[in-house]
Amino acid sequence: MLKCKDSILVSILVPIYNSEQFLPFCIESLLSQTYENIEIILVNDGSKDGSENLCKAYLARDKRIKYFKKENGGVSSARNWGLRQAKGEWCIFVDSDDMLPVDAVSSLVELVSQDDVDFGIAGYDCCNGDGSLENSTAKFKGCEYVLSKDDGIKNLYRHVFWQWFICSKIFKIEILKRHNIEFNERIFFGEDRLFIMQYVCAIQANMNFTSKPTYIYRIHDNSVQGVAESCLNVNIVTGLEASILMYKEISKIDTTRCNKYMALEDVVCSYRTVRRELKRFNVQDEKLVIGIDRILHNVVPTYKYYIMLLFRKVCVSAVTLRDIFVDWIRKYLSLRSF
Repeated sequence: MLKCKDSILVSILVPIYNSEQFLPFCIESLLSQTYENIEIILVNDGSKDGSENLCKAYLARDKRIKYFKKENGGVSSARNWGLRQAKGEWCIFVDSDDMLPVDAVSSLVELVSQDDVDFGIAGYDCCNGDGSLENSTAKFKGCEYVLSKDDGIKNLYRHVFWQWFICSKIFKIEILKRHNIEFNERIFFGEDRLFIMQYVCAIQANMNFTSKPTYIYRIHDNSVQGVAESCLNVNIVTGLEASILMYKEISKIDTTRCNKYMALEDVVCSYRTVRRELKRFNVQDEKLVIGIDRILHNVVPTYKYYIMLLFRKVCVSAVTLRDIFVDWIRKYLSLRSF
């Protein structure tokens, strides 16, 4: 049964830290939404620039805006603060340097308008430094489908588009509060992934997916992607811890063995990513490396780790041989056609 869309109050949570350069674009995009039954929760996480004055100016302009100021505690702390203030039935997360297309909220609410859907996932655009937009789902244009919980978990790990990205998704607040789901404030890499996995493991109904972009992610020098390319943040180790916590969440629920294997494989991949980044930035910290190895092997014994690596190499080799064979057949048939 379809719900009356306009009756659903949607909370839009915006963590803010030194965002005065892009904040007006963000808030204006929220106020311009075609879906008007929203509350905009601005959480100033101890900004030291002009973000507070901007927030107060908008607060006086529109009664749908709520403003909170707190001591700096990081983006997870700010999001949790916003969640505790939220009065909506559903919530959306928007970073203060990003924007929403005008029909974003309407499209996301449409995804969860059926009673058998607990989670909505949509596409997004990337805004480059020159202002051009790059669509993340161009090859999946016009795609929309409903998935079961098990298939949803599989897609989150395997599908090229279903990135572990907190934005362009809509969450049911009642589920978050009933299961005490919040962002882990000790995790600085992969906190989005962990939050999403905790939520997915808690839901009972289906997930609805659309390739339609409902978010504009701005790439700039201070964005997560921009910073990651320029320097090493030792907190990247917490990304491995996030993967381990995700695996433990998966292990608690009744799901497929394939999903549980993928969660374990993700732990191995996270470990290898951390080690690769340490090597890329030439970090010579033996104590740090030993600590990372210990974190991994507390979950994945050494023998199982190497078995998984071998299995991955065999799979990759099989795919490569298959592609070579298919390419050879195509060329052979092409030659035979003359």
